[in-house]
Amino acid sequence: MKLQPEELESVLWQDYEAVAEAVAQGNPAYCVPRGGLLLVGKYLGFSSNWDCK
Repeated sequence: MKLQPEELESVLWQDYEAVAEAVAQGNPAYCVPRGGLLLVGKYLGFSSNWDCK
């Protein structure tokens, strides 16, 4: 995938485990599907201790 400069306004890198915890707690600031986040985490080598629903 290749993005054009005008297609991307900004990037905010965050710690995966902190985001996973926020998503698991239902923090509305993170509108990420839990299943998708878990899949990315497994790909990156993270294990998750929260139940993905």
